[in-house]
Amino acid sequence: MQSLNNEDCEKCGLCKLRTHVVNGRGDDQAKIMLVSEWPGSPEDKTGDIDSGPIRIAVNRLLRKAGISPVSVFLTTVVRCIPKAPPPDYVRDPSKEEIEACSAYLDKEIEALKPTVIVPMGNVALKRVLGQRTAMIGKFRGTEVWSDKYNCKVMPIMHPMYVRRRLQYEGITVNDLRRVKTSSQTTKLTEKRLGVYKVADTFEKAEKLIDKLRTVPEFVFDLETSGLNGRKDTVMCIAFTWKEGLGFTLPIHSYRGEEETYTEIKLKSVRKKDKQTKAWIKTKKEVPVEKTRTIHHYLPYWGEKQRIIIDKLRALFASDIPKIAHNGKFDSRFLMESYKMQVNKLTFDTMLAHYMLDENAPSHKLKDLAWVVDMGGYDDPLEQWFKDNKIAVGDRNYAMLPPDMLYEYGAKDADNTMRQKNLYEPQLKGDAKLWLLFKQVIMILSETLMEAEVHGMKIDRDYISELKKSFEGELAGINIKIDQIAPGLNIKSTPQLRELLFTKWKLPVVKKTKKGLASTDESVLEDLKTQHPLIPLILQHRKAYKMYGTYVMGINDLIDENGRIHTEFLIHGTVTGRLSSKNPNVQNIPRRDTRIKPLFIAEEGFFLIEADYAQAEFRHWANYSQDPVMIQDIIKATNGTGPDIHKLMASLALNIDVKDVDKEQRNQAKTIVFGLMFGRGTKSIADMLGCSEEHAVHVREIFFSRYPKASAWLKAAIREVQIRKEISSVFGRIRRLPTIDSPDKGLKALAERQAMNSPIQSAASDMNCNAANRIRLRFKREGLTGKICSLVHDSIILEVPKVEHTKSLDIVREEMERPIKGVTVPMVAELQTGVRWGKLELVEKVAA
Repeated sequence: MQSLNNEDCEKCGLCKLRTHVVNGRGDDQAKIMLVSEWPGSPEDKTGDIDSGPIRIAVNRLLRKAGISPVSVFLTTVVRCIPKAPPPDYVRDPSKEEIEACSAYLDKEIEALKPTVIVPMGNVALKRVLGQRTAMIGKFRGTEVWSDKYNCKVMPIMHPMYVRRRLQYEGITVNDLRRVKTSSQTTKLTEKRLGVYKVADTFEKAEKLIDKLRTVPEFVFDLETSGLNGRKDTVMCIAFTWKEGLGFTLPIHSYRGEEETYTEIKLKSVRKKDKQTKAWIKTKKEVPVEKTRTIHHYLPYWGEKQRIIIDKLRALFASDIPKIAHNGKFDSRFLMESYKMQVNKLTFDTMLAHYMLDENAPSHKLKDLAWVVDMGGYDDPLEQWFKDNKIAVGDRNYAMLPPDMLYEYGAKDADNTMRQKNLYEPQLKGDAKLWLLFKQVIMILSETLMEAEVHGMKIDRDYISELKKSFEGELAGINIKIDQIAPGLNIKSTPQLRELLFTKWKLPVVKKTKKGLASTDESVLEDLKTQHPLIPLILQHRKAYKMYGTYVMGINDLIDENGRIHTEFLIHGTVTGRLSSKNPNVQNIPRRDTRIKPLFIAEEGFFLIEADYAQAEFRHWANYSQDPVMIQDIIKATNGTGPDIHKLMASLALNIDVKDVDKEQRNQAKTIVFGLMFGRGTKSIADMLGCSEEHAVHVREIFFSRYPKASAWLKAAIREVQIRKEISSVFGRIRRLPTIDSPDKGLKALAERQAMNSPIQSAASDMNCNAANRIRLRFKREGLTGKICSLVHDSIILEVPKVEHTKSLDIVREEMERPIKGVTVPMVAELQTGVRWGKLELVEKVAA
């Protein structure tokens, strides 16, 4: 390509600060032109766009996408570095600076005549498309035509941004794969939409269901009026058994009815006091007339509704393999709405995508559609809601025109089948990952669905007492606060900031992004000895959070049977550990003993809590195969040696194991877990409130006893540095590309995750596998007990009293049954009773 001859350019002020002009470089015949935003400091020093971290980051993503780095052309919007004062050092170029460089980019495009221009980041996107409001988050991965350049444009997130935020790596690699495909033709890629039909007569419905009973497998997808299967309605179910096809079966029709009602609002008014004659502010009740929509859902099939439902019940109960996206939701909805059991849900595309890219910012079906050339098929729905001025919080898919809803459902089903066909070969390419997906994750989806439907019983009387207790505690704290700072609204950050840092002159520990003094919890903890008000504020915040989250929050979720039904998220964390919401049972406080007793067994039932003892520590021993660590675990297990954490406390404090108290054991446990998960000695010292010298001393004692365990941690980091990922004993992969990040914080975080991810995920997967085993064993042996919840490394069950002894035996057997690859003994600790938090330990009977 002919040189631009712009080394002496002085079109804008950037020329005064630059070292070199940096122009594009690459294959003169390239079909793909990558447009970055500006050169960085290394490029500025050399004048070579290939000499810095931008090219390194670009090349890494290109290789993962199957594109040869030498086959592309890389350039920038502006040719000189837009320097800025510390601490930023660089800034976005101004509109004038971009315009000054515009001719250089246009000349490169004209000479290269690329098939696809790939703007990387917001600045490049706005420049190439000529749209000042364009945002990369919305446009990334979208192929559009540029009349100006007579070629296609497909933006991606900037590779340097992706280096800092690894959750975007997967989607960026997929976008580049589509860029590669797009570069093979000069025409816009046609969206591969299919044929979508509605089974809107009884004959068509029967024919569809009969067909589904003959296919090797089928996709199903529900469209509902809401997210609660006990209250909301199934509007239609879409099916397909091959790509490019979708059938929708209506279940209910919708009728909205406008209703007028009166709402009383308080309006601020000024009123003259009769005695003082002064004007005062007060509130006045004002009636406001409003309208709302009353939703009516009518059986679509009228008198034949029960026939259709029965046919669907038999279809879903059949042994035909079924595919869904977030199938646990659809299965739960059908169970709660119609007592309809979905049998043999064998593939969930949401969970498959999660297993292949745990860092992805989204696993939603619509967001994944771009990869299979169906992106944007939900746009007509969004536009309909906007045109009808329906706020996001009030949107109900039942309100959509039926034809629009039915076509959307069919496209969901088609998209799901395409996703399945895309992900299944990728999963099968890794034998251990495929085994984990099929034999643990997919079975876990059904286990957790049943746990969600069953729920946990709440003691209504106890929650009422707890509500009064917390309200009294909060009132008492408020009285004390008012004595120190009359009139202070402690929920008002500006008031608190003014009082602490302006009036009382306390030191500013940390600032917000806006440069204001922070009043967050960590700051108040640092300042709590400097004024008597601060401990009270901390007490109030803690009590108020407990009251709002675990008392009122749970109270609002209790159903008509006195039970709450949490939602478990298999895909909720990057480590593989379960999370949950509504309520989050993973965060039930362990130290505050008031909350757990809310959860009770039904009359005539017992609760069983089964917990793997020191699960993560044992998995560390299993990975490292440290002989001393394994021997210590075995001795602690068979009662011939002390508990591991007591042993560490005795060694660190140089005292007899018998003299170690509970607090000393907990301190030792904190240190051990800190070392296991890569915490530095300063961090551990801060956690314990001890000197760093003591933390160093404990670290030396620990690792001198377990040198192979220490070596394994270092080996895990080295593995990630080489492979950018690490696998657990069960085959789960943790992808950590930020191990190469120039950001020291991100690099250190990736190193810690290299050490703790295999341990955490192994403990979680073993617990989930045990839950699957217990549920299936109960079914085989005709027991009616149910799993209620999985919390960290424990399983909570509710079993009839008449099945109690047998259930205990089965739970212990299945949890302690050996698993391939795990040679260190795993021990289940069982507790039982009628109230969680008040359970009694079940002693293991010697063989």
